[in-house]
Amino acid sequence: MWFGFAPCIRSAARELFRKHGYSAATMRQIARRAHVGLGTLFSYADDKRDLVFLIFNEELDALTDRALAAPRPGEPVADQLIAIFKCHYEQFALHPALSRLALQELTFYSAGKQAKTFHAIRGRLIAGIERLVAQAQRAGRIRSTPDAKLIARQIFFVYSAAVRWWIAEPAPRVSAGMADLRRVPGMGPAKVDKYGEEILALFAGASRALEGNTMSPGGDILSYDIREPLGVN
Repeated sequence: MWFGFAPCIRSAARELFRKHGYSAATMRQIARRAHVGLGTLFSYADDKRDLVFLIFNEELDALTDRALAAPRPGEPVADQLIAIFKCHYEQFALHPALSRLALQELTFYSAGKQAKTFHAIRGRLIAGIERLVAQAQRAGRIRSTPDAKLIARQIFFVYSAAVRWWIAEPAPRVSAGMADLRRVPGMGPAKVDKYGEEILALFAGASRALEGNTMSPGGDILSYDIREPLGVN
């Protein structure tokens, strides 16, 4: 497919979604604003949901590159995960209305001209998390034995839920989103022990769920599978 019209279609869709809202904007209006025929528009996107990802896939691809380059070698796994996810929060906070729309629509996004590209981008992000987990396992910083791919997927699921909750706020702040991500929703108060920051609970909870371990009597799911000290006494 010749993608020469993609930039003007993206620009028109952005403008009309912001001006009229996703529900009110029509494919015909977007085609007219982009100065293309309706048939041309449909050659790029099957429907409005597909248009959302025509807008976002290019940004998500670049965002994924930045996010996967953000962790610094030798950092604790917790800090590496936060570095990855913080890039996403910062990007989504730039245009919260459109970000809400994208995060809402991607939940069941499996068909459409842009779906294959989106799933490839998401797969790259999960694969990057998997590499961090596998490296930590090989280095002995994590005692967890399940397949790194399964653990990475569980971590991604927690992030996905957290970022949707956060972006629904009227004025989402990155700092608030990061604070929430360092907690484990629905599992009681997370405690900071010698292993350090609460984000480790995400990893510990995912790995123990896969191993069939149980929580301690106090409901603390911080790691006894993770033995990576962060200098907190």
